[in-house]
Amino acid sequence: MKRTIQMLLSILLLGLPLSASAADYFLIAIDSPVQAGDNLAVTITAFKADDTMDTSYKDTVNFTVSPHPGTVSPTVSGSFVGGEWSTNTMQFIAADDNVTLTCTDAGGGTGTAVIDVNAGPGTQLLILVPGETHTPGFSPGVTPIEPRHLIEGYSHPVTVYVVDDFWNWDQSFPSTSIAGSGVGAVITPASFNTSDGRAWFTLRLTMTGLITTGFTCPDAINNTKQVWADSASVAWLHLKVPSQVTAGAPFSLTATVSSQEGDPDQVLPTNSDVFKINRYMTGTSDPALGNWGGQSENLSLTMGQYSGHNFTYDRAESIWLRGEKTGGGSIYLIGVSTTPIEVLPNVPAAIQATLDPAQVQAQHTTHITARILDQYGNPTPSDLHSFVVKFDQVAGSGFLSVSRTAANIDGNAYCDFTGGVVNEEAHIRVRAEHTTTQHIYAETIIPVKVSVAAAQPGAILNYPNPFDPAQGQSTSINYYLESRGNVEIRIYDAFGRLVLSENLSETAGDTISQNATSAGGANWAWDGRNGEGRIVANGIYLVKITARGSTGAQEFKRRVGVLK
Repeated sequence: MKRTIQMLLSILLLGLPLSASAADYFLIAIDSPVQAGDNLAVTITAFKADDTMDTSYKDTVNFTVSPHPGTVSPTVSGSFVGGEWSTNTMQFIAADDNVTLTCTDAGGGTGTAVIDVNAGPGTQLLILVPGETHTPGFSPGVTPIEPRHLIEGYSHPVTVYVVDDFWNWDQSFPSTSIAGSGVGAVITPASFNTSDGRAWFTLRLTMTGLITTGFTCPDAINNTKQVWADSASVAWLHLKVPSQVTAGAPFSLTATVSSQEGDPDQVLPTNSDVFKINRYMTGTSDPALGNWGGQSENLSLTMGQYSGHNFTYDRAESIWLRGEKTGGGSIYLIGVSTTPIEVLPNVPAAIQATLDPAQVQAQHTTHITARILDQYGNPTPSDLHSFVVKFDQVAGSGFLSVSRTAANIDGNAYCDFTGGVVNEEAHIRVRAEHTTTQHIYAETIIPVKVSVAAAQPGAILNYPNPFDPAQGQSTSINYYLESRGNVEIRIYDAFGRLVLSENLSETAGDTISQNATSAGGANWAWDGRNGEGRIVANGIYLVKITARGSTGAQEFKRRVGVLK
């Protein structure tokens, strides 16, 4: 008899009514990618919780855009008409990848759209000398940089960008020649080519005072750069630093003020200037990206010299240093480090692991990537600190299908895992271990969910089906989310009556919510109980899952049998 009931449960098909609700979220339709400054046609549609259009919606929504810099206009919408709002005046100023436009209403309904904002065609040149930086998104005709003081007779590195009318760097600018000239200045080389809207040269001033240098680009308008040239009482600041340092590790910096450009031993003992240490990417005048630790960037000379031993830098990259006078004394200082500094990653401190796919099916394989990082987030290759990455399975069935010890390459190590028993969680341990002493620098445990869910969007399965809650069984409902988002779970009986209602938030910290709202393979377990905590009767139940994330709404339906 039980077998007959089980067969009837497996083939029974029933429909359930959908419940209506008030407006709950919005969908934004916008062209992507777009160009900075474009007037865009934007349409926003209000939807109810059951994913039907709310044609009666008449509220207003506010707009925000991130990440900054940049602006969007208008900031407040007009009223909806028939559940829709549209405009052709939306405008982004700053070029940026993956700009997120968000609209919200007073009731908490929200909607987002991700747009790539590209720079417009290059129309002018932006010339930056050492010490200057640039942020995109300025209004047309506004110069963002003040003239700088440079030293007569010294070659200063300069960076030229082709920018649009909003000062966004046009990286797609075609290869062309940019030429420079000016009274009181020598530009080397006099002309140069660029393939990405950027080029470098040196500027040597030959007279004092305010100097204007001119630059020409055939496909962009001409531009000029004004700088102050100083020459009286020039002293040369000679900086000495190690050629290699480790991220976060203290290193020494010494400085000598000399009257001779190439001779640091000709010390000016009466000098007591304060100078600032500026950091740049090697070969450019672009500011370095890392953070400066230890001592202050403003350093004081004593008897024409300085010596410090507690400087640190946290990003693994090549940098060079330049000193500028900030106050004290009477002599203008200029100088660069004797050699670039190659900042290397520190010892391993953390392991970031990812699975592809995020949830593995039984008897199928997922690819594990383990990224070895130092305490500052720098990828750490194994040859710097003599370590290997080891993978070991510490719980669950299945097996590692490659060698359990893997060499680290550029901060990444790899391993494959094949899932075993359905509806379990296997644990893989990953550690970075010294090749000789076996000291463990970093270690982590990777949980791997093994399920029957297909690794593709829109799929939903459960196991076991049917199941017996009277014997303590639960059924694992597995589905695939295109993006992380809030999840609503509704369970109906054969007569369309609501049995259980669950709302799970992606921001909740509990494991159940995290598993149910995660992008890729997600799952939620039903113990066969209703909203009052009682075990339901035998029969077929419809599980309806609605997820709302950054890619929009997804809906899943699955018939589940209960047989006690």
